[in-house]
Amino acid sequence: VCNNTTTKTQVITVADTTKPSLTVPADTTIEGCNETAITVLVYSSTVVTIPPASWAGAGITASDTCSAVTVTYVDSNSGTCPVLVTRTFAATDVCNNTTTKTQVITVADTTKPTLTVPADTTIEGCDETAITGLVYSSTVVTIPPASWAGAGITAGDTCSAVTVTYVDSKSGTCPVLVTRTFAATDVCNNTT
Repeated sequence: VCNNTTTKTQVITVADTTKPSLTVPADTTIEGCNETAITVLVYSSTVVTIPPASWAGAGITASDTCSAVTVTYVDSNSGTCPVLVTRTFAATDVCNNTTTKTQVITVADTTKPTLTVPADTTIEGCDETAITGLVYSSTVVTIPPASWAGAGITAGDTCSAVTVTYVDSKSGTCPVLVTRTFAATDVCNNTT
């Protein structure tokens, strides 16, 4: 009756503490020499924001119950033959709740080098000592690149330098048949 009033307040905090959902591409292996072989989302050692319009094409889905989501990725690499790229994706909502997932991209050089060697030939002589140029050898010999052209050899690789070797074996006496086996090997041990 006297209009005496007591008031009390209640603070209700509505907090979004739920992390966004995030799906990223599965681990994969691709053919290539290094991280430049990665397409769609190119290799980046600095954080890259992926536009939502690009998510589907990159194999990404992300969502949040309260707000829009920003998806980023950053790469790190290790090793050679193969190169292992660890790609870390992060989905972050407007309240800074973050979900991270990783994808491992293995970049492997599995392509054998090219190799052209001299055609079969017949030479005059008494035994294998009649062979000139690349002399007879029953143990593996590495041929320096400067000597390839003179020996009738060409070799190449899409990713690295190539080492060319040969080794000989012989059979018979009249005639002596020498079988020369050439090998071209790249730095990833792919051999032709």
